[in-house]
Order: sequence, then structure tokens, then C-alpha cells
Amino acid sequence: MTRSVRPLTTAAVLLAVAAVLTGCTARPGAAPVTGPNAEPAASIRFTCPSAEEVAALTATPFTSEHAGADGCEYTTAADEGTAAARIEVRHPATTAATAATARVAAIERGDTTADLRSLGFDAFTAASERDCTAWFPAVDGVLTAVTAQRPGEKGTAACDLATAVATLAGASTRQGSAPTVAVIAADRLLGGATEAESWPWRIGSSIGARVDLATGTGYLRPSRATSLAGRASRIPADSAAAVFVSGTAEGRASRLEVLRAATAALSAAAARAPRARLVVVGPVAGPSADPDEVEELQVELRSAASIAGAQYIEPPADASATATLRAVAASVGTALESAGVGKG
Repeated sequence: MTRSVRPLTTAAVLLAVAAVLTGCTARPGAAPVTGPNAEPAASIRFTCPSAEEVAALTATPFTSEHAGADGCEYTTAADEGTAAARIEVRHPATTAATAATARVAAIERGDTTADLRSLGFDAFTAASERDCTAWFPAVDGVLTAVTAQRPGEKGTAACDLATAVATLAGASTRQGSAPTVAVIAADRLLGGATEAESWPWRIGSSIGARVDLATGTGYLRPSRATSLAGRASRIPADSAAAVFVSGTAEGRASRLEVLRAATAALSAAAARAPRARLVVVGPVAGPSADPDEVEELQVELRSAASIAGAQYIEPPADASATATLRAVAASVGTALESAGVGKG
């Protein structure tokens, strides 16, 4: 008879919260694991949850199959002809150096990604056809991955398991973490092919930084709350850089309106994150954009960048959306690294 997998219960959620509050310290039956990227002086140790804790949290009869220096695995018993449910914790994650790198790879594989803000603003889940992985920085700042699989179901059905065990395995912290790069972008620039959608995290991947993505409707429209200025006013206050990337939605507005709106957006970012390096990317234009409108936008955005003391980067012309956005990510990464943001 096939063993069923039950959903998380209210008690399980409360147990997960308790795990975060207690910091997931060492406990009987658990295997301590330390990440090689952890700061030498750090006293915090990552600990694999015991099989009993995982079973209680997920309301699933998991047993421990392996616990070693690089992580741990949990599995359910499988009847003949059926697959076993499985959870694997990897600390540190060996397939990516940063959350940004992991997200780029997941998006370009075609995985379904979703933010996991309860475990850090750069934490996320990535669901493939067969499993789901929760990526997050553990208690010592080391990137950790929890992969879960439910027998006979698509990967999205296992995201609750991955998230629950990630919560139990280690609370998020910025201790010894990478710098934060806030990317404030026009939302239409994230609606293309999966290859194009990975560009914000390519910036972080190239310089070893965390990426906080905020999307708006543009510098001007339709309201302050959804404009790039509104989004910029809510970026992380400790951001090391703020990068603005827009399309051509403002092409029909007056040049003065564009200049005022772009200057307001840059001012909002500077007020929110005073130490942030400001970068303005010129309008990312599609093949149907009016060349004259694009040129006028370039002039005003360059002027706004000059007024705010920001660096201005011109995107390449006459390229596909994917190629343009990848080139933008590479140029921004190079500029930030030259300015001392990220690895150097």
C-alpha cells in the first residue's frame, strides 16, 4: 500500500516558528555541520534537524538516511513499485556560490521560482518537474539548499516540504553576508523569455552580491506608489548600490517631466540608502521604439544621473531583448565591481 504524504498542520507551523526563535541549536540525534565559508571566529554552528523533528514538522514518517559533513538526507519507506518521498539538506550548497547564482541557474533551467522572504530577502524556492529546492542563507551566512520530492507529484507540490525544513534547518541572518544590490526596474522588462528574466540576478552573480529586486511601472506612470520612485523609497536601507533600469514608457512625456521623475527616483534611493552607489541604465528599447523618443529619454536620464552623482550606462542598440538585458547586467556588474561593490 502506498504511504500518503499529509499536508502541514497548524501544529507543524507553530513548531517551525519555535525552531526559528530557538535558533536551531544542537540537539540530541542531530548531526552538526559547519560550512567552510563561515567566518573562522563565528561560534554559530549549522545543525541538521533530527529525523524525528522533520517527521513531526511535516507530519510525514521521515527517517534519517545519511548525515555527514556536507549535509543530511531524510526519506520515507517505499513500497514495491512506488518512489519514496525524499528531503536533502546541503550546507553549503555545492551547486552555487550565491543565491543570485542559484536563481540565474534555476530560471534558465525553466524552474518555477518564488520569493521566500521569511528566510531572507534573497531566499527563494525553485520547482522543477520532479522536485522543489528552497535556497537560503543559514545561521552562519552560508548558502544552504533544501530539496524535497513527493512521489508521483510535480515539484511545486513539494515546496511546502522544502520550505518547512528550511525554516527548521536554520534561521536567516546577514552575519558575514554579501553586499546588497537593489535593482529597481520597469516591470515589463521581466515579462519576456526565461533567459531574459534572469538578468537582475546575473548582476549579483557576477560580483557575489545579494539582489533585492523591486519592479515599478516606470519613472512617471501611473502613480507615485507604483513608479520607480515609489519602489526606490522602499529598498533595503543597507544597500551598497541601487540600479535603475527602465524601458521607453515615458517616451511621449515632456523632457522636463522625465527629468523631474528620474531625479525624484534617484533622490528617493539616496534618502533610503545613503551609502548606495547609484547607477542609471539608459532606456532599454524594443525594435518598435521611436528612435527620436529613445534619444530624448537618453538625454534626460543622463542629465538626471549627472545631477544625482550617479553613473550612467547606455544599453546596446539593435539587439534582442535577451541580449540587451544580459549586456546590461554585465555592464552594471563591471561598473559596481570597479566602484568597490562586491568582489574586487
